[in-house]
Amino acid sequence: MVFLIDHHDGSCCYTEKNNGKSIIFDPETPFFKYEDMHDRVKVRETEIKLFIDEVCSNAYLQTLGFSDKACLDTSKLVMAGHSMGGTTALRVGNSDDRVSCVLTHDPWLFPLYKEILNGSFCSFTDKNMFILNTSSFFGMMPGFDGQKMKDKLVSGMDS
Repeated sequence: MVFLIDHHDGSCCYTEKNNGKSIIFDPETPFFKYEDMHDRVKVRETEIKLFIDEVCSNAYLQTLGFSDKACLDTSKLVMAGHSMGGTTALRVGNSDDRVSCVLTHDPWLFPLYKEILNGSFCSFTDKNMFILNTSSFFGMMPGFDGQKMKDKLVSGMDS
């Protein structure tokens, strides 16, 4: 079963509020400051962990209309994401023992670069992790060496 989370922090390409009003992300909005992005990823991490709590309770299945006898094998939770979602997946996988595997596509490591550089973001020794990067992704933010961050992140996991 796949669950897709829509974060209401203004960083999704498209968000629909509870009242049905749609919000389209404006790339001209200047929110690319480390502190802002780091805080956004922390909020997303909290949202995901609360959602995992709900999913692990199996009460969520009844909300979706499944029988009372249905249950999920929560020992095989996989976190996946692209870009900011990939960074969120890395944070949740790094901090939540219920996640057994992390799969990312072009994780935007900017919100984690201080933790990666100081070595405090490396506890994946007991989890499977797959980071897929396209060749052009790291060049999308001038002045930030995403390849260096990925190399440092991966080398920290090997140690």
